[in-house]
Amino acid sequence: MTKQALTIPSNSNKASSNSSTGAAHLAAVRLAEEEGGPFGFGGGGGGPFGGGGFNFGGGQPPPPPRPPPPLELVTAESLRGFLDEAAKSKRSVVLLFAPQDAPLVKVLETLKKQDELKTAKFGQVVADAPSHPLAAKFKLKGLPAVLLTTRGEPTKLRPFKGRLEADALETAISIATRSTTRAADTSKPPPPKGRDLVALMSGDTGERGFVDACLSGSGVCFVLLVRDKREMHVGRGGARRGGGQESSQPAVRVLERVAERIVKGKTNKKLQVKFFWVNVEQFPRFPAQFEVPGSCSDGRFKFSDTRSSSSESSESASPSDGEESGSESEPISEPRQCEDNGVTRGEATMVAVLAKKRRFAAFQGRVDKNGESRLEDFVVRILGGDKSLHSLPANPCLACAA
Repeated sequence: MTKQALTIPSNSNKASSNSSTGAAHLAAVRLAEEEGGPFGFGGGGGGPFGGGGFNFGGGQPPPPPRPPPPLELVTAESLRGFLDEAAKSKRSVVLLFAPQDAPLVKVLETLKKQDELKTAKFGQVVADAPSHPLAAKFKLKGLPAVLLTTRGEPTKLRPFKGRLEADALETAISIATRSTTRAADTSKPPPPKGRDLVALMSGDTGERGFVDACLSGSGVCFVLLVRDKREMHVGRGGARRGGGQESSQPAVRVLERVAERIVKGKTNKKLQVKFFWVNVEQFPRFPAQFEVPGSCSDGRFKFSDTRSSSSESSESASPSDGEESGSESEPISEPRQCEDNGVTRGEATMVAVLAKKRRFAAFQGRVDKNGESRLEDFVVRILGGDKSLHSLPANPCLACAA
């Protein structure tokens, strides 16, 4: 093999070569700037990399974002927030239950743009059948369906029952957007319990005072007269109603049951009826203010001082061994033994006071389980306009009877 000599250029030749190479490179750059060169820098040219800029994607630009749905989409999770937002801004709600592309969507979209309906909040629950959870919640029997609320009650959805057409919907939504009324609360409070209807009367003034409660105003005031030595400790300021003194007196419990039935079945709601009981151990002369004639032959009332006969109820039977004779807690004694003429004057066990008429009626029977129906009959007859009334004494009161 023939060896070739390696010639190393001198410095002068190297400098000459570098000078010519640099001039050629500078000329190429200037040409690129003027014509847009192969890499697209500067100028208006443009080469395989996209002209005057960089575009390394090499494909089509990304598609534009999808437009929002014509109606706000509502789900089971977002329904509460959807309604709360309407309530905060006091807007009525139009909620469509229908498939996503149902014709009614376009109808409501058009109505939504009307000036007078712009205050309404439109939404859609995408549902294909009544079995959808929200459709089942509102008991929708068929789809499509529209629920509406008013401005006054933005969270109370009601079904639209008219024609699902533009004109009918427009009228209904227009009314809903203007309505600010609220439906009255139709729920009825539970009837009061007897223990809340019967109060201890221990004075003349105040809402539980005899003069203020029974002799002033209107209505009927029923006062049960009870002799109860066990409750002598109850002061004149004591009261059972509204958290006051509870009574274990059987006669009071009888009156409580009667009062509860009377108030529950009362047809004249304007008639005021009040029930009280008085411990005549504290006011011994009070019953004498309401003494009335009583007939011994009256089949409903048995007048007797005796409380130990075998025919009486267990509540009035003779005391068991070890107890004192005579009860410490009982209704006041009934009228004295009948006289030969069949008429006697005796104390009442309950009085009914009619303030406006200045009249009263008296019940003269025992107040126990056996006498409960007779006591209730007395109250019913008074409230029904019973005419067996007597004139009130001039100035009846509790304080004067102590």
